[in-house]
Amino acid sequence: VKFQLPPKMIRSLFTFFTVLIVTGLVWLGNIAPAAAQLQATELTPQQQELGELVQKAFEATNEGKFPAAETLWTEIIDKFPSQAAAWSNRGNSRVSQNKLQLAIADYEKAIELAPFRRFRKMGRCDRRLQSRTRIRPQRSSRLQQPR
Repeated sequence: VKFQLPPKMIRSLFTFFTVLIVTGLVWLGNIAPAAAQLQATELTPQQQELGELVQKAFEATNEGKFPAAETLWTEIIDKFPSQAAAWSNRGNSRVSQNKLQLAIADYEKAIELAPFRRFRKMGRCDRRLQSRTRIRPQRSSRLQQPR
């Protein structure tokens, strides 16, 4: 008869020994020197400003205030025109306002600035734009038809 521990007990033992080892290392001081080597890097005033503006722009987006988000992304682009992500995010805010041609121009600029960078949402945005431009005329023609 082969003896086998239940999986839940194995996980519990693993967790116990992990905590025991980490506690021992901290108590012996082996982890503290490594943590002390990590120093916070100082941000330049420009980096701080960029971070604050990006945070405000994302907050506006999350609250559904797309015109305000577009304004903030435009401010970021005016101050930091080489930030490809800012162009892409302004394009997203413009898509949400159905400003499709302006959004396409922003996406194209983002790709121009960072042709090898992968924008995770870029493909989805392109598909979303294509579907909106295809669907929009059909919707408007249906709305204009007498019932």
